[in-house]
Amino acid sequence: MSYIVLNLQRKVVYLRETVKSLMEERTEYIRKRPGMYIGRLGSGANEQDGIYNLLKIVFYSLIRQFREGISDELTISIHDGRNVKISYPSTEIGYMEIVQALSSSFEIADDGYRAILSFTPDEAIFDYYQYQEHIVFRLLRSYCHANKGLVIIYDGTKLTAHNGMLDLLKEKMSYENEYCYPVIHLKGNDIEVALTHEMSDIEYYHSFVNGVKTVGGTHLTAFKSAFARIISELYADSDFMEEDILKGISAAISIDITEPLYEQANYGVLASTKVSPDGQDIKDAVYDFMNSTLTGYLNTNPEVVRQLLERISKSRDYRLQLQKYISLSPEELVDIWNETIISGTTGTLWKIVEAFLAKKIRTIEIQRSRAIFERLRISYDKENNIIHCAGRHFFDTSDE
Repeated sequence: MSYIVLNLQRKVVYLRETVKSLMEERTEYIRKRPGMYIGRLGSGANEQDGIYNLLKIVFYSLIRQFREGISDELTISIHDGRNVKISYPSTEIGYMEIVQALSSSFEIADDGYRAILSFTPDEAIFDYYQYQEHIVFRLLRSYCHANKGLVIIYDGTKLTAHNGMLDLLKEKMSYENEYCYPVIHLKGNDIEVALTHEMSDIEYYHSFVNGVKTVGGTHLTAFKSAFARIISELYADSDFMEEDILKGISAAISIDITEPLYEQANYGVLASTKVSPDGQDIKDAVYDFMNSTLTGYLNTNPEVVRQLLERISKSRDYRLQLQKYISLSPEELVDIWNETIISGTTGTLWKIVEAFLAKKIRTIEIQRSRAIFERLRISYDKENNIIHCAGRHFFDTSDE
C-alpha cells in the first residue's frame, strides 16, 4: 500500500514539473514573438501600440463577465504611466497568459469579493514606453459606449454612457472636426451603427464585437460595403463610386456574434465570417440591417439626404477632376500649376500635386497642408526630363 502511495506522489510531482516546464516554454515563446499576439510594440504614443493591446486583452475577459451579469463596475488606475491596477467585483478575472508573459511584474489577488489584477509591461520588450492618459481615457470611454450600464472608475473619474455609438461619435465631433450633417443612429437587436461625414477627407472608424473594441475585421468591411452599396443604389443617377461615398466618413459599428474568431497575428481584427457557427453571413446580416434601417431613415429625413449627397458629390467631383489632371502630360500639369499659382486657387494646386504623385513623378515630399502651396514653384525641364520644385530637382519616373 505504501508503495502505491509513494508511486502516486512521484507521478504528481512529475506532472507538476512537466506542466511548469511547458508553461515556461510557452511564456518564452510569447516573449520571443510578441508581435504575433499584440501586434506592433511601440512606445505608447499610438492607440494601436502593444501596451494598449494588453489592456484590451484584460478587458476582453472583464467585458464578457459584465455581459454575464457578474458586475457592472470596475476600477482602474495607472501609476507613473506604467503600473496598471484593475479591481473587479468577482473572484475570477480570466486567463491572462499573454499579459503575464509580457509583464515584468504580474499578480492577481483575491479578497473573497474582488479580484485585483496588477501588472507592469516589461521594459525589456516595450522599450521606453508610457501609457498616455488621453489614449487610456478614450479607450475606456469606448468600452462604456459599447456596453450600456457599464461603469468604469479611472483614477477617480467615473465613466459611463447611455446612448452607445451615438454618444461616441458626438463626443468625437465635439472636440475634433466639424461634421456635415447630424449623426445618423441606427440600432437593432444585435447591430448598432452611427455615422456622419466630416469636412476632412480622412475616414474614421470605431468597431466593436460583443462590447469589445476591435481594430477592424469582417464586420467593419461589411459595414463599408453595405453603406456604399445602398447609397450608390438609392442615388444611381449620381454616378457615385465607393471611394466617393466613404471619403470623409466617421462611423461606429457594434455587433454581437456567437463565438467570435480573431486573427492571431493582429489582435483585435475580427476573422469570423458568420454571426454564429451555423448562422447568417456577417456580410449579409449587416447589409440587411443597413438596408432596412438606413433606407427608412433617409426616406424621412430629406434635409440630411441633401447634406449627405452634397458631401459625397464634392468627393465625386474631386475624383473626376483628378482623373482629368492625371491624363495630362507633365508639361501640361506644370503650365496649369504656374497659372494657378498666379490666380491663387490652392484647391487646384493640391489636385495637381496628387496627379504628379499618381504619375510617380517625385515632385517633393509634400505634406498634406494647403498652407505651403503658395510658397511652391514648379517648372519642367523637358530636355533633361527633370521636375523643379521649391528649389529642388527630381527626375521624372513616370515610366517606372
